[in-house]
Amino acid sequence: MYPKRLYNLDVSRGLAALSVVVWHWQHFFFSRERLADTFQRDSQPLYSILSPFYEHGGHFAVSFFFILSGFVFFWLYHDKIATNRCSLYQFWVYRFARLYPLHFATLLLTILLQGYFHFLNGHFFVYGFNDGYHLLLQLFFVSSWGFENGDSFNGPIWSVSIEVGLYAMFFAFAWLRGNVWLKLISTLATALVMLKFGIELRWASAVLAFFMGGLTFKTLDIYLRSKFRSHDRTILALTLALWCIIFLSGDAAHAIFSKYIYLLVLYPPTIASLVLAEIHRPEALKKVSWIGDITYSTYLLHFPLQLVFVLGVSAFGLKSEIFSQANTFLLYFAALVVLSLASFHWFERPVQSLLRQKLLKPRRERH
Repeated sequence: MYPKRLYNLDVSRGLAALSVVVWHWQHFFFSRERLADTFQRDSQPLYSILSPFYEHGGHFAVSFFFILSGFVFFWLYHDKIATNRCSLYQFWVYRFARLYPLHFATLLLTILLQGYFHFLNGHFFVYGFNDGYHLLLQLFFVSSWGFENGDSFNGPIWSVSIEVGLYAMFFAFAWLRGNVWLKLISTLATALVMLKFGIELRWASAVLAFFMGGLTFKTLDIYLRSKFRSHDRTILALTLALWCIIFLSGDAAHAIFSKYIYLLVLYPPTIASLVLAEIHRPEALKKVSWIGDITYSTYLLHFPLQLVFVLGVSAFGLKSEIFSQANTFLLYFAALVVLSLASFHWFERPVQSLLRQKLLKPRRERH
């Protein structure tokens, strides 16, 4: 029923990662770990074209990451875990091999760059809690589990840290017996109550998004198996119309559609539409699937690369106004894409394959 790989979802995830990078361009205008008082958002390069990403790209893209992850994990793992075809150890190895090597490498790189930046300036760049305690949290992937005093080192890793927690919740959800719909509704209701009363907002919104992804998968799965499936084009058209309405409404839509309404109203039909489009035109985006391949590397490399650019500008005696220029913006993105491709093909994929091979060897082969 489903293709082996959903290129539409992969590419959309990659584009969401790039939108976070655009949102974080404001880092270049920080002064002593906070935005300078003189910062004007519309002074950023290509603002007339990229203003939606400069204004809202970060929050909405991260929410999209979480809901997309929920959809994919319910698709790939839920039934395998529920029927004991994927053990906790296997699941842990798959996630560890995929996430940890690049996290560890970029953490070390950030420590070196931040140390040099602090040596030159007497303070850190953007993220200030770079001490031994927060390093320990980073090493164990719990840097955003509520033990921290603030974001530290390679700051964007906060969302991956929370996603690791979501993976643990997901495994327990799939492994525990019970009606999947009842469990989904209970989990979503709990997240909504937490949001209503302002309890652990980061975690509550992440749980809401991830399990909305699961609800989207289960609902779409029923639709695809239905004998009455005949409304694919209607779903696609309505989703496109919804995006057009929100896009054309501009700030008014943002005032009406909070990020939670996006999660509940816009993102589920968007993901469903991307899957339906893939079914009708399989592999249509295969040639640009590299955008999805570099999602993780783009996300984790973009802050260390910002440090490199800031240190380079300082070393050459250039003024910070250079970060308002389109040429700097384009050079940065070109460098990021090249580095991310190199990371994916020459570091992430080989190390992931090696770790899985070593850690998943049958026990009798280890003795």
